[in-house]
Amino acid sequence: MTQPLKIALLTLITLMGLVSGCASNPVATTSEPALLDEQIYAQALNRGVVYQVLVAETAFQQGRWDLAAQLYLHIAITSDDANLSARASEMALYTGNNELIFAAALRWSELAVHDPKPKVLMALCFLKNNQPQEALAVITQGLKDSPNDVELLYFRGIIAANNNQYDLAEKDWRRVLTLQPDHAPTLNALGFALTITTKNYTQALALIQRANRLDPNNPLILDSLGWVEFHLGKIQSAITHLTQAWTLMSDPEIAAHLGEVLWSSGHKNKAITLWQESLDLYPDHQILRETVQRLYGPHE
Repeated sequence: MTQPLKIALLTLITLMGLVSGCASNPVATTSEPALLDEQIYAQALNRGVVYQVLVAETAFQQGRWDLAAQLYLHIAITSDDANLSARASEMALYTGNNELIFAAALRWSELAVHDPKPKVLMALCFLKNNQPQEALAVITQGLKDSPNDVELLYFRGIIAANNNQYDLAEKDWRRVLTLQPDHAPTLNALGFALTITTKNYTQALALIQRANRLDPNNPLILDSLGWVEFHLGKIQSAITHLTQAWTLMSDPEIAAHLGEVLWSSGHKNKAITLWQESLDLYPDHQILRETVQRLYGPHE
């Protein structure tokens, strides 16, 4: 089940916007040598926090993300201000350095025990390292502190589903919908899970339709909607919604779904063209390759 993985990545992007309302997106630069950044970092350590923040923010705006993130991490570790730790986490995200992201998120979590965002960020780091049980443990620990936190319940469900623990996923998602009935991501996730793990397509359709009414232009929800409609024999509606999803986001799983519906409805040439286009971009995507092999034959 890969759609929740996409949701996890989108969550990561969303976190970047939630961490701080400041700063435009800078452009990375390699014009400054690493040695100079090391010298600036060492000099800043001997100055006060205000100076360190100014240096880090300036480096960030210049696209020197490693310097900015390392300096902000130092500030976060030596400070008891959760906002500074949140800013350190935001800057670390730009570097793509998993260890740096985790260190900043850990400090943030220590200072903001009831904030779900740093725990989600730590869990994403574990997922990136292919450590789903550790990711589950972080979120579960967070739920001990905040048992009714919607984001933690939702995200634990995502991790559980990707680890084939569908009972836990469904339990968490239904708890979310008890607390917040109009939580569109959960409506979609639960509906998609029911579509691929059960034959309860009627309930799945109702959940996904609710999600679509709440968030009508979300390609992941449109993909789910088209996929459950296909299983219910609503072929034309499935093609319409899957095509909309593909137009909004050229994702290989959407291509697999749309191609299968096209193939099954007699539009085999369109399916082959779509699959080939997607395979050229994502040659190793498991669901796409399995779909093509199952319906068309091996693809080299």
